[in-house]
Amino acid sequence: MLCKALPVMFCLLAGCASNPPQSKYAPPSAQTIDALRSKNVELLIMPTPEFEQIDGSDQAMMTVGILFGAIGGGVGAIAVMEHAKSRGQALVKEDAIADPTAELTDKIRDILTGKYGSSLVDSGARYSVVVSTDSWALAKDSVVLNTSVKINDTAVAQGKKPVVVASGSCRYRAPEEKGAPTADDLLANHGVKLKQTLSAALDRCVQDFRDKLFL
Repeated sequence: MLCKALPVMFCLLAGCASNPPQSKYAPPSAQTIDALRSKNVELLIMPTPEFEQIDGSDQAMMTVGILFGAIGGGVGAIAVMEHAKSRGQALVKEDAIADPTAELTDKIRDILTGKYGSSLVDSGARYSVVVSTDSWALAKDSVVLNTSVKINDTAVAQGKKPVVVASGSCRYRAPEEKGAPTADDLLANHGVKLKQTLSAALDRCVQDFRDKLFL
């Protein structure tokens, strides 16, 4: 039960789950695609969460917390998250790691204007496209990047909340396999390999959004 209350990343470290969450895509209907083509669309950008660096000591802390039950596991998770965010933000600043949301937004903007011929406006459009980096991290020796895109229809809003008519969630986790770069390799030379891996993950997600969401 405790694992369900914790972030997926920390459940993985604690051994609660054996696999990362899977990518999912629910493309728009033909009617929605027609409505988007050559029409005004509002592009909404969610704030980028803090980058997290999770190491072996975090796993040990989580394991000890879980041994003491739900309360101990919860306290351990909070402590791990704070440590991971602190280290991660220091890395972003020291190694000038680019904000993935900014690049993702640029790519989605290009898809909307190039593939759909949409005109992007600040407000008043029937459809809005929400772009989000859900999480990004260096989890031990594995690079994690989770992003999502949603298409909302405000014309059929239920109450004050727009209806999601299409969505895509791209979940990337670099495999921890023999010969794969370690955390030290990824962080060497001001994080050159970490930046390359994050960039490759973002490119893959963008291609998935292009092929599986924006049909």
